[in-house]
Amino acid sequence: MDGSRPQGLEQQARSEAEKKLQWIIGRYGDMNGERRKPYYLQQLIQEAKAAIAWKEFSVGLMELMAVDMKNAPAPTKATEA
Repeated sequence: MDGSRPQGLEQQARSEAEKKLQWIIGRYGDMNGERRKPYYLQQLIQEAKAAIAWKEFSVGLMELMAVDMKNAPAPTKATEA
């Protein structure tokens, strides 16, 4: 694995987390400054990383399933019953 993947993941997760943080603060407020503390953003970054990993896994699984369906034998009368 090359070194660019984790850095790209970090940047993507940070970008998504920052957007989410701004949305949360805009909608619910900053909770007397608590949501502006570094730990809060770090938690959102970790959540974003997990969501990105899950999305990549899901897309990869769907691609594998699509390939498997292309290679599957055509149904016969015996299998249709």
